[in-house]
Amino acid sequence: PPRSTQSRSSAASDVYKRQVHGIGIHTGSMIGGVIGTDIVRYDIYGKDVVIANKMESKGKEGNIHVSETTKNLLQKHCGDLYRFEEHSDLNIESVKTQIKGYLIYSNADQE
Repeated sequence: PPRSTQSRSSAASDVYKRQVHGIGIHTGSMIGGVIGTDIVRYDIYGKDVVIANKMESKGKEGNIHVSETTKNLLQKHCGDLYRFEEHSDLNIESVKTQIKGYLIYSNADQE
């Protein structure tokens, strides 16, 4: 028998939920360039790219995880538009850096 619209919608929602990952954001410098001759790719490199990657991988699924650098920048330029919840204290050995991570939420959600 055919599925109802509700069932299809629910199934689509389940697929979406399984595919949602966290987002990691860090503010800093990077260098980018084209690599290869046969198969050309563009890639970015730098200490701050590694930190952003850690923000993504150590965040909470379905949330946005930002570094303290990004948090401070957002607070300076966006006032109280966002609220932050301390989430992690990361030691990133590959770039010899200790960094705090925060989950970010919109204050508009509370209204």
